[in-house]
Amino acid sequence: MKSWTAALLVLIASVLAVNAASSPRQEGQQDTEKKAVLAVVQRFFDTMSTRDTAGARETLIIEGQFASIRDGVDQPVARMTPLTTYLEGLKAGGRLQKERIWDSTVMTHGRIAMVWTAYDFYNDDELSHCGIDVFSLLKTAEGWKIAGVTYTVEPLGCEKLGQPKRR
Repeated sequence: MKSWTAALLVLIASVLAVNAASSPRQEGQQDTEKKAVLAVVQRFFDTMSTRDTAGARETLIIEGQFASIRDGVDQPVARMTPLTTYLEGLKAGGRLQKERIWDSTVMTHGRIAMVWTAYDFYNDDELSHCGIDVFSLLKTAEGWKIAGVTYTVEPLGCEKLGQPKRR
């Protein structure tokens, strides 16, 4: 009986040791993936401010789309825009556009990821609106790519989202 108890304790200790040893490595891998996901989102914003259509194309799964919702006079207005239309507008754009994000939550599972983040958006250095961005990403052979973006358009109340000061 005592040898059975001792064997059980050794088995439990072994399982705990293996779990403790593998857990930090898995957390490290998840942190690396989350950083890679956020880096793609930031690169997308960088291409926006420089009108780099080739760079933007590298961050996107081109068949994806934007979905936005904003308050209308009588009811909310939803709009769907193909990512190809976004790229055409980026190339032809006349205003300098800049978007910042903060308080991002990144979730990954295998080859899918999601980023939920507050943002503000500027046209020619003037605040246009803010809101919440939700990015859906897929990990392809080339790495993480944005498959779609859903966002709110909120012209007022950016401070409620914790909007940081501009530098």
